[in-house]
Amino acid sequence: MYSATRLALAAVIGMLTLATLCVHSQTPQPQPSARAQVGPEPDGGFLLNTGWQIHPAGKTIPLSTMPMSLASSPDGQRIAVLNGGFLPASVDYLDLRTATKTSSVSITDAWRGLGFSADGTKLYAGNGARASITEFAVHGRRLTVSRKIDLFPGEPPQTLHLIADILPFKNILLVLDTLDDRLFALDPALSKLTAAVAVAPYPYSMLMAPDGNSVYVSSWTTASVVQYALPGGKELARIPVGAHPTEMVWLPHGRLAVACANTNYGLCSSEESAGEMAAAGKSSTSPSHRANPSA
Repeated sequence: MYSATRLALAAVIGMLTLATLCVHSQTPQPQPSARAQVGPEPDGGFLLNTGWQIHPAGKTIPLSTMPMSLASSPDGQRIAVLNGGFLPASVDYLDLRTATKTSSVSITDAWRGLGFSADGTKLYAGNGARASITEFAVHGRRLTVSRKIDLFPGEPPQTLHLIADILPFKNILLVLDTLDDRLFALDPALSKLTAAVAVAPYPYSMLMAPDGNSVYVSSWTTASVVQYALPGGKELARIPVGAHPTEMVWLPHGRLAVACANTNYGLCSSEESAGEMAAAGKSSTSPSHRANPSA
């Protein structure tokens, strides 16, 4: 009698449990929200890994991987971009009037260094660790490879070089070599280096002075920007900035802006009465939890 009662009770409990499971399975369950992914978003914005969402001020033009250098044509109508990422190195050519990419050409290797000739008929791109420069012919909206200029012909292949920047200067090209710590003058007509100047260690980029008589070079190792006279290469000034100075640009009233990558801020230098540059202020470029996470 006792065993029969226990069996009946167990059966009732089993039936109630089964009924509860059936009801639960038919009740709509809340779905977990989709996990946010870093990258483009449906509204045209881009989610950064910091949690910030940014929106382009104008039209977005897709490029290849890791665009490293940019050069504007002398007429200001077009822009060339040097890509040095995991995809084959390439140069993209953009038409600013239509905001479209009109040409894309693969090259041997690339890191940084891109510049137009003064008349805009040629474009020069650094070939990264290959110690050479690719010359393009500019045909309206298109680029074609004309030739490759070897900077150090006959040098042992294991010699380390890294083309960091290219800057047209009159009828020559200034070529910056990060691993050689030197600034070279290249005569494209002769395909030959005509001069070399030692510069501050691990140079990254160059910027011509407004008067065209000197060039500013950012130096990773010394956390400074150094001014050199042209064409002789004499050091004129050394401006302490932040760690890992990279790109530079001139602002109104003779102010020099420097991006300092390892400190996540930009530094602005101004010319003092004695003609020397000195740090005048800095601005943070790093998103923080205290700032508005939407821009």
